[in-house]
Amino acid sequence: MKKQYPTLNETEIYTKAKNAFEVAANTFFVETLKHCKKIRPNANWGFYGLPINSASCIGTGGNIKCGYDVPVVGDVLKQYAMQQMDIWKASDILYPSIYVPTNFKDGDGKAYIVSTVNETLRLAKAATVDKNHPKPVLPYAWHYYHDGANVLDDAMMKASLEIPCELGANGVVMWGSTKQVTNNTYWKWFTEDAGPFTKSFQCD
Repeated sequence: MKKQYPTLNETEIYTKAKNAFEVAANTFFVETLKHCKKIRPNANWGFYGLPINSASCIGTGGNIKCGYDVPVVGDVLKQYAMQQMDIWKASDILYPSIYVPTNFKDGDGKAYIVSTVNETLRLAKAATVDKNHPKPVLPYAWHYYHDGANVLDDAMMKASLEIPCELGANGVVMWGSTKQVTNNTYWKWFTEDAGPFTKSFQCD
């Protein structure tokens, strides 16, 4: 940009460079989706972890707001998400992450999930041609906090399933890794600790 616009000041150069990068990044994401659909037409394509959310919260007790719901900060995040509309339109399904940040307390974690799922549902609706059938939303959840070291407590495990259901998501992807195949602690958690709840859970 400096070579292209030698008379502009640093602030103007930065703005032009930032805009050019974001346009190119959006194009890269969209063209990647188009190519994937061409070679795997029977799959449902989208990007894990998008739209990305801010792990910042304000408030206490029953009045906690996180990410997209935080005044001013949330408006900036929503504006940025709207700039990525071409990505949402090109996606078959939106796959946000609702992994709970490690340092979040019970209320923060729930508010974070609410913020992420609600914004994704808004974007899915805005990106849909047929408004009666909005793009599906399948949040990715994990039975660990985001550090991967601490297992979710019962309340957060329930919130990871119940909140997306209550807000209108189409389901939840419970993610795991190959390391868990031989992890006896994981299988004990899955079959004994969380098992009774996850087996009985039904999204009406």
